[in-house]
Amino acid sequence: MGRLLVVFLVACATPYQSMGLRGGYDQTDLGGGRWMIRAEGNGLTRRSTVIEYTYRRARELGPAGFDVDDSDRSTTHGQDFDKSSAVLVVHCR
Repeated sequence: MGRLLVVFLVACATPYQSMGLRGGYDQTDLGGGRWMIRAEGNGLTRRSTVIEYTYRRARELGPAGFDVDDSDRSTTHGQDFDKSSAVLVVHCR
């Protein structure tokens, strides 16, 4: 029974996907190779997973590499009772 519950809970966490009803990621082109990437998960998605989604999307947008841009302090992570979220600003090479 315990394993079934774990499988059920994992299945309900937000998958890596474009933003939808269950959460996911989206990005905004800031120009000049800079992107703001936002990811949101539901209450069953760990904050560390949502943060990983932002870095995964950054690797997709900048396959030659990227630098995290914290100069505007837009890199944030948060969690409340119903969702986790992360915002990452990157400059793709």
